[in-house]
Amino acid sequence: GPKAPDALAAVNADLPSLHRHDLGWVRWISAPLLSLLKVFHWICSSWGVSIILLTLLVRLILFPINRRSQTAMARYTAKMKRLQPRIDELKKRYESDPAKQRTEQAKLMQQEGAFPPLGGCLPMFLQIPVFIGLYRALGISFDLRQEPFMGWITDLSLPDRLVEINLHLWPFGLIPYLNILPPIMVALWVWQQKMMPAPADEQAARMQKMMMFMPVMMGVFLYNYAAGLSVYMITQSGLAIFGMKISRKDWPPDDKDVAPKEDGFGAKMLALQEQAEAQKRAKGRAR
Repeated sequence: GPKAPDALAAVNADLPSLHRHDLGWVRWISAPLLSLLKVFHWICSSWGVSIILLTLLVRLILFPINRRSQTAMARYTAKMKRLQPRIDELKKRYESDPAKQRTEQAKLMQQEGAFPPLGGCLPMFLQIPVFIGLYRALGISFDLRQEPFMGWITDLSLPDRLVEINLHLWPFGLIPYLNILPPIMVALWVWQQKMMPAPADEQAARMQKMMMFMPVMMGVFLYNYAAGLSVYMITQSGLAIFGMKISRKDWPPDDKDVAPKEDGFGAKMLALQEQAEAQKRAKGRAR
């Protein structure tokens, strides 16, 4: 359960190691997050507002990476829209030969340098350690214990517990309380994903549809967890949605179609493919 390191140290100098043990292998991120929360609490005297300020700080740190990712994705989408008629033509031409169709389509993509940006998911992956660290930190933080935030949120270390319902729901068993924050969190996650630009290729579009189920699964998983984590995720999604709206309306990312570099990755892959095809033809002639 929650432990106060200062109180433990007053009894025995070795006891604070219990707190570090509870943080586990994520203490390298959980401990700094707790320290930042304490700094923000010293400024504003509210743990709920401190969590919101921490979220703002994370968004500001990741903003340059996020903006670069948006620009790369916008350019890739624009290029795929330009190439789509040629891709459709290849599908019709090699309709009876799927292998040849894939080869020619790959050659076209390599010639035009139309590769999905490798950093497209980087901002999300960089936020995962923060999420895991905060998940662990809020579970063992003594400072957030019995700390209210607003309205019905009377304890940031527990679920928000709007009203007692004692509902038996298969397959989850007994649901003692109706928690409002997790459904709000899920709704904002789904809204955020729907605002993402539609992928140009079919495989990415299918993957995006499958990802729509992830927020629901996370909402079920976090339904009975600390309200402080829900406040963090709601603020994170709200800021992301606000940023997308501003980006689309007043500051759209640069989506100009950049010509592929002659010595870039696509050109090297194309050269390797042409070399492999030439060797294959030479072996055929030799036979």
